Amino acid sequence: MRSWLWPVGSVLGLWLLAGLTCLPALATRQVRERIERWPTGRLGVNYTVLIGLLVVIQTGLYLGRAFVQGPIGGQPLLRWTALMAVGYPICVWALIAVGGSATGRWDRSEPGVDGRLVLGGVALLYAVATGGLAALIVFLLFVAYFPG
Repeated sequence: MRSWLWPVGSVLGLWLLAGLTCLPALATRQVRERIERWPTGRLGVNYTVLIGLLVVIQTGLYLGRAFVQGPIGGQPLLRWTALMAVGYPICVWALIAVGGSATGRWDRSEPGVDGRLVLGGVALLYAVATGGLAALIVFLLFVAYFPG
């Protein structure tokens, strides 16, 4: 009955962590206006949906390797966890920055701080937060299951 609580709670916890660490992006007008426009036209709903999408994709990619290759453990698991915790947010930022520039959605002549720089800082903050959370979980699992 309660076997679904741990995975759902983990995703919701990561969603909350992502929502809090990405809040500084809303301080810039460029990012705030872009989030407000799509998909619903309401900033709060759009922010929640986009952060949820970010987390669901990250969780799917993280678990996807286990579905494709089977269970992994030891050093490969630690490397994969580090890659997903740190590499994923940086790759998402790079896609937004390069894709936004290529499609003309980021105008360098707009006043204020360039939103791509703010998103880069937020991506690094998110990478540090998820990396720290992953390290904490690995440490707690080590302590809990240490054979000695």
